[in-house]
Amino acid sequence: MRTIHFHVFVFMFLFTLLSQNSFSQGKEYDKLKDLVDRGKLDKAKEYCDKVTAPMAPETAARFYALMGSAYYNNKEYEKSAEMLLKSEDKKLAAKLAKEFENPESACYNLKTAHDLYIVAEEYVNAAGIMFLEGEYEDAAKICNSADANYKFGKELFDKGKYTEALIFFKRAKKKGQKFKDDAVLEYYYNQKFYTQVYSVQNFGEGNFILSIQGTVIAKMIENNEPMPYIMSFLDSVGIKGSKQFEAILNGMVLNRMLEKAQEYCTEKKGSDQQACLTFFAEITAEKYPDFSAWANLKLNKTVLGKQQLSLYLSKKALEYNSNWENEPVPKNIIENFKHETKPAVTRCGLVYKDILGLAWTELNTKYIENAKKNQGLARDYSRAAALLKQVEKSNN
Repeated sequence: MRTIHFHVFVFMFLFTLLSQNSFSQGKEYDKLKDLVDRGKLDKAKEYCDKVTAPMAPETAARFYALMGSAYYNNKEYEKSAEMLLKSEDKKLAAKLAKEFENPESACYNLKTAHDLYIVAEEYVNAAGIMFLEGEYEDAAKICNSADANYKFGKELFDKGKYTEALIFFKRAKKKGQKFKDDAVLEYYYNQKFYTQVYSVQNFGEGNFILSIQGTVIAKMIENNEPMPYIMSFLDSVGIKGSKQFEAILNGMVLNRMLEKAQEYCTEKKGSDQQACLTFFAEITAEKYPDFSAWANLKLNKTVLGKQQLSLYLSKKALEYNSNWENEPVPKNIIENFKHETKPAVTRCGLVYKDILGLAWTELNTKYIENAKKNQGLARDYSRAAALLKQVEKSNN
């Protein structure tokens, strides 16, 4: 019981003490404001220094803001800055910073302007001053605008300061967005600044963004960089083990280097080849089913491979519907179709006629399924099937 009474006593004592401090500070602030309102700024400054001496900075901030505002209205900008740098008056700090940033102002001082912009949390303006002073690393660190960082970087780039420009370009995009200037990237690619370009494009992203890695790797392949060099690059950006295979294959596929991707898979041995083929089959399944089929057949997934090739021919036949109108199918259409699709089947080591037959069966089945419920769709399937039948006859 005594313990409870003691705790209540302590709480009441602290509450009373805090209330008295708050009341006291209120009276002190009112007195300071009265001195300011009567224009007695020297006495106000003396009193402000006295009452804020024992205060915590966050408590004293509003006293400094009051003095800063008084000096500003009196056009005593240096004294105003001294006060506002210890205040939390963001709006007035930003306003005063412009006075110190103006070369024609009597109080021109970029360091003070910079410090005031920091108080105002206007970090782009603060970074702009640091940029003018050549403090590029620090400017890029505090600049919280991707657009501003791009602007700073482009200004340096246009002046031929390519290494310095990268400091800003590495922070010139938001997560999920692409870096906006392909010409800039192309310059660094041509200089073989691969790691730096990767940093530019990967800013704000995770550690394993296939599309970004793929873009850089594709450029390395275009530039005929040897594979050990590419692997070394991947090591340098923290991509190791099987993730390297995935990054390289994804780069090839993203940039339609599909035959190169096949070569890369074929060159691998054992479990590495299995991993490469599996990933290649996965990433090509939707857009390049013929190449996915090749990988699956290499993995001895024969049924799946044939199904994918059949689907590939069926889709192509449907696409060709817009190229001809009435039967019989024109010979040039038949030859064009064979020229486009036959290599995909022979590449897989299968008989073209056999896959044509599977595709025809699939289209004919869909024609029957839709004959009564959707005549327009049924007609599309019928025409595509007719094309495949003519191609099969011409292939004998």
